[in-house]
Amino acid sequence: HPTGTAALGADGGRAPVRPDGRLRGTEGVLVADACLLPTSPGVNPQVTIMALAHAVAEHAVGREA
Repeated sequence: HPTGTAALGADGGRAPVRPDGRLRGTEGVLVADACLLPTSPGVNPQVTIMALAHAVAEHAVGREA
C-alpha cells in the first residue's frame, strides 16, 4: 500500500487529514491506513498501521459516544 499519500497533521494547508483521522472538507470520512505514514518504513509496517487504525477508531467512538 502506498505510504505518504495523505499527510496527517494540524496544518490544514499541508495535511488533508486531521490529527484525529478525519478527512478535511468531507463529513464522515476517517482515514486509518498506510497512506498516513510519512514515508515507507524499512520494516513491515503492519503493526504500526494496526495501531494507527485502532487509535483513529477509538477516537471516533469516543467522540460519538
